[in-house]
Formats: sequence, structure tokens, C-alpha cells
Amino acid sequence: MVAAFPHIASASASTTAPAHPLRFLACTLALAGSFVGYWLLNYSAFPLFDPVYFWTREASAVVGGITLTALAFASYWHPGLFTSRRFFAAAVSTMIAGSLVMTAGIFASLPAVLVCGAALVTVGTGLANIIVGIGCIGLDMRRLGISVTAAYVLAYALRGVFALLPWEANLVLFCFIPLLTVTLVAPYARPLLDQVYAEGSPAQAAVTAPSSFLPFGHQLFVTLLLFRFIYGYTLTFGEVGRVPLLALGALAPLVLVWDTWCSAASRSRPTRSSSCPSCVRWLGSSCCPSPR
Repeated sequence: MVAAFPHIASASASTTAPAHPLRFLACTLALAGSFVGYWLLNYSAFPLFDPVYFWTREASAVVGGITLTALAFASYWHPGLFTSRRFFAAAVSTMIAGSLVMTAGIFASLPAVLVCGAALVTVGTGLANIIVGIGCIGLDMRRLGISVTAAYVLAYALRGVFALLPWEANLVLFCFIPLLTVTLVAPYARPLLDQVYAEGSPAQAAVTAPSSFLPFGHQLFVTLLLFRFIYGYTLTFGEVGRVPLLALGALAPLVLVWDTWCSAASRSRPTRSSSCPSCVRWLGSSCCPSPR
């Protein structure tokens, strides 16, 4: 994010100078909520979708992905439309409306209503995660690393607790946690979000400061995009009854791609900066957990 928007660096440095412990705590709890939210999606929401409409998760993922991609390009060229007030209002309203529509579709067994609600929830959850990420930019690298680690530990602990709850409670938690994460980081994400678009669009920044601009074709951006596809592929590999049994077998095609890349890279002698994103992609895909 700092690479794409160079003016965030100064804003984050100024906001993290006091290093208030409440900011660290809020970011850690919000990250834990984002992590456990994905588990709740697979554990509580998806099993309720299939009896109503078998392709709900795929349809909602496609609609949500297209919508978030369109918003990304819109913010790229017209950042003035994305004020912090509008961004927060869109995240909260989309999540609330989607939760209500999705719940109605589940209990009334209405496929079209369920797909619309699930798509809205997907968009709302994506916007909430963006807000959490922006709020965490204000932490320095050391505190951010500790925060992410603690958030993962807390998320795994919460999985054990939530697994003991009835499915109705988990469905409510799935709808409520994104709203909670937005509330936690709102005081810290709002000024940073305003700062992101205060100096024009990234397209304009690329003209005056091309070295600090991260284009869509950058290796790091492509790596992150490929990681999302790899992660989705591992979740559907070797499934029985739409439940993934073993994700390690899905890494077999990646080994071939990795060997091919290494062979080509050894001839071109890549620098450390060019090979690092590929290593991150490989390590990330190897550590992908399969939700149960």
C-alpha cells in the first residue's frame, strides 16, 4: 500500500509516532476478526447455502469479485468519489443489507434472494477488510508483525470456541464480526483513507513519481493476485461433498510451475528484489490451510 501511495508513508509515520497501545490492540483484534471471518464463512454460512441453491458460493464470489474489481479501478482513476465517509457507509450498509437478505434467503429457501444477499455480504466483507488493512498501515513494521502473529493465534483460538456454538450463533457472528472490525479501526483508518486520495489518483502520481507507483502489472501485484487464485484452487482440490479433504495435492501443478520458473530464472539471473515475490507466493501457497 505504501509502495502504491507514497504519501501514506509520511501519514503513517506521523500517526504511529506515539505508538499508542490502543491502536495496536484495535488492529490486532480487527485482524483476528478478519481471519476468523473466513473460517466462519466456510464453517457456518456455506453449509446453509447448498440446500437452497448449490452454486450460491460460486455465484456470490464471482459477483463480489467483479464488484470489488470495478471499485478498485474506479478508485484508481477517480479517487475523489471515495471519501472516508462514503467508504465506511458503503461497507456498513452493504454488510447489514447483505446479512438481512442472505438470512431471508436461507430461511425462506429463495435461491435468487440468497445469491443477492451472499453477493452483498462478499462485497461488504471485502470493503471491511480493506478498511482493516488501511488502519494497520499506521503501525510500524515491528508492531505490525507482532500484531499479525497475535491475530492469527487469537483467530485459531476463537475457532475452537466458535465450533462449540450452535450454527445460528455462528451465522450471527459471521454477519456481525465485519461490522465490529470496521468499528475498531475506524478512528485510525479514517484519516489514512483521506490521506490516500488527498494528492490525486495513483494514475496521476505515476506521472510525477513513477518510481513510487505500483502498477497493476507489477510483479508484486501479480503475485498477490495469483496467490488468491492458488488459494481458491487448493480449497476445491480433492473435495468430497464440497468439503476439501487435502490441499497438499493441489500443490503438484505448482511444483511444475516453480521448476519452470527456476529454470528460466537461472538463465536470466534475477535480482533478490525480483525473486522475493515468487518466494512469498510459494511459501504462502504451501501454508494454505483448508477450512473444515
